[in-house]
Amino acid sequence: MDRGFAIRASASGGFYFARCRSLIERANSVVGGSGTEIWTTWKETDNSNSPWVGWARFESLPSGENAIELTAAPLTDGRIQLWSVSNSRVVYTCWKSTVASDSPFTSWEKFTDANDVRSVAVGPLSDGRLQIWLLAANGQIFTSWKQTTDQNSGWEPWVGFDRPDL
Repeated sequence: MDRGFAIRASASGGFYFARCRSLIERANSVVGGSGTEIWTTWKETDNSNSPWVGWARFESLPSGENAIELTAAPLTDGRIQLWSVSNSRVVYTCWKSTVASDSPFTSWEKFTDANDVRSVAVGPLSDGRLQIWLLAANGQIFTSWKQTTDQNSGWEPWVGFDRPDL
């Protein structure tokens, strides 16, 4: 079964990019931008040969924050969820309101108590639950995952890994 995929994107030359394929409609969503501007586009239909709609401005992060990294992953019902690390090292998230390719995203909100984050990556586990990995500014790695396969389930408490002595 095609579980979709998740892509992590960092600012490179001032531009970042994330792409995710919906599990149900097989429609691709693309999000990219630089600084405070984030843009998105998607396929008009679930047909792989369908044209892309024109670029649309995506809601900016709260409090005028700049996005320095984006990642995207599919929820178990096919909706796409995005995460962004801001220039103040806070993680924000939003997700598609419905599985429709032209569905709007919710407003950005702070993702749990994740602060002082350098990088974020998310991907689906074999049962479809999402697992998130954070790299803190001090080099420590943290992970959490959805408690159940229900797309609305909560997240497990953060598990930290000791930094390796390199």
